[in-house]
Amino acid sequence: MLKDRLGFEVSYFDKRVYDLLLQRDLAFSSGFSSRFENIGNMTNRGIEVLVRATPVQTPAVRWNITGTFTHNRNRITDIPGGLLTFAEGFGQVAAVEGQPLGTYYSTYFARNPDGSLLLTPAGLPQRERGSQGTNGQPNTPQRAADGQPSGTILNKVIGNPNPQYVASLINEVSLLNNRLTLRLQFDTQQNFDVFNFTKRVGDRDLYGSLAGYEPELRGEVPKGTSTALFAIFENWIEDGSFVKLREASASYLLTPKFLGMRDLRLSLAGRNLLVFTDYSGYDPEVNAAGQSNAVRGFDFVEVPIPRSVSVGLNASF
Repeated sequence: MLKDRLGFEVSYFDKRVYDLLLQRDLAFSSGFSSRFENIGNMTNRGIEVLVRATPVQTPAVRWNITGTFTHNRNRITDIPGGLLTFAEGFGQVAAVEGQPLGTYYSTYFARNPDGSLLLTPAGLPQRERGSQGTNGQPNTPQRAADGQPSGTILNKVIGNPNPQYVASLINEVSLLNNRLTLRLQFDTQQNFDVFNFTKRVGDRDLYGSLAGYEPELRGEVPKGTSTALFAIFENWIEDGSFVKLREASASYLLTPKFLGMRDLRLSLAGRNLLVFTDYSGYDPEVNAAGQSNAVRGFDFVEVPIPRSVSVGLNASF
């Protein structure tokens, strides 16, 4: 299109996976903590878009732009009992019937009909109680005569680590008859959740190493607030959306006339240079479970992805 200066590709995918190999918890009486089993099925439906453009193309200057966009809807079905928790996520990450793989499944705030927090008589937030739904059915909150929660402590899906979409934008510029090359790459993931377990521990009165505990020290909230929040896992789910300057590089081609060299290319490159995010932790891309496909977005005292700078020298003879 436009003499090969504009092009795009669009792909739709619908993939079904049967008999997933997942690690399930075992009763301690078995002598083992977990084992792998073929459990449940999964569908992935989505779209991928690739756009290439060359806004400027002259003998001295060439500017290429490449953009990618991916949206995927993931869904798990046929889970025995409708729920399977994963030990790598401290039992707070699960395969839930009809939900994406690896959703955060745990306790949540008790609330009034208007959505405000239902506090204890001491003014503390508390977990919701009632009748636990099964096989994907919703929970039923219950109230005692005094209006306080009663029944079993309830759990539900409180977050989703799967981004709504992933995109990247790459700009490549060649100048001085291709002797000087500049490259910038931005990556983004949007509308996904991170389980900030680090903040959960650091804001607790027993540890108190993070700023979240300061309001209790100053008397701005009731004594015991940090202990109450520690048990409400919904409180530690954060939006992990980010835009990163993934890579920036520059290279220059020289043609020296000594030592028999044909050419000499000097390069300077940096990775993970900047991140724009509202996430309160160091890096929304970290994961305590490493490369696990089931447990993702779980931040528990993790080292952020390193920022690196490299210098290169490439000689041809």
